[in-house]
Amino acid sequence: MAKPLPIRYHLEIYEGEWGNITNSFDSENPFPAFAKGDRFDPAGIVTKSDAKWFEIEEVTHYLWKIDNDHIGCQIRLLLVPADGK
Repeated sequence: MAKPLPIRYHLEIYEGEWGNITNSFDSENPFPAFAKGDRFDPAGIVTKSDAKWFEIEEVTHYLWKIDNDHIGCQIRLLLVPADGK
């Protein structure tokens, strides 16, 4: 029986539009679930806006496998300012 491949988790955070990445994180443990409409507190991460709160406008998920190496799981978050909410 083949040995299970390790899973590597990646989180990318974009602000305002998909080409505007502000943060990325790698982990050997899964990130929490994120959903469209969730409020996001940016404390502790780099942002290009002075917004105190963001809303997750879109979430994308990607999975891939590199034979004999690992499985990748990437989550991408698109954030928009949500200060008035």
